[in-house]
Amino acid sequence: MSVKTILSELEGCTDSALLNDWHVVAYSTDLEQGKLLPVTLMERDLVLWRSASGDVHAWDDLCIHRGARLSKGCIERDTVVCPYHGWRYNDQGSCVLIPAAPNEPPMKKARAITHPVKERYGFIWVSTGTPEKDIPIFPEWDDASYQKVHCGPYTFRSGYRAVENFMDPSHFPFVHAGVNGIYDNPDPIAPYDVELTEEGWSPARYA
Repeated sequence: MSVKTILSELEGCTDSALLNDWHVVAYSTDLEQGKLLPVTLMERDLVLWRSASGDVHAWDDLCIHRGARLSKGCIERDTVVCPYHGWRYNDQGSCVLIPAAPNEPPMKKARAITHPVKERYGFIWVSTGTPEKDIPIFPEWDDASYQKVHCGPYTFRSGYRAVENFMDPSHFPFVHAGVNGIYDNPDPIAPYDVELTEEGWSPARYA
């Protein structure tokens, strides 16, 4: 299988607005040191792993040699070992050992396909493109007066409907009665403005 064929099969989503943004792919607690974690982001199969430094890495889930899934391999001496021919990749994605030719330095193109990854707010965030901005700011995370609860994951048929759901507090007392509202006494939603900031659209304070 050629490199060109492998890459064409990995293409998946081609929407630049989505590719060049950050997306949550796992909880931080999902990724144990010494373990490989396969995930899928917008039709693209990835593998996550945590190196000895504690840093998280996100790569395409394949060995560039013959297309084997790296997630089926293992981690040894802080390198990811391909399950097919034993190629070893360091935390920069470079192949550092080809067992069939142990005395020859691996060619420069022998590299895993790496992606930007960050760990923040208890989540692992990945972009398969070139992020134009940082991960959205969540100032309440460091505020001890707030209780932080991770929920999900949830499956939606429509991503647009999911976004709308999180922006619509008027459904809380009916769908989430007893948790985010009271069925017999729903809170009225006062008029408010929406303003454009450097981080995107944001609701202003209630009028």
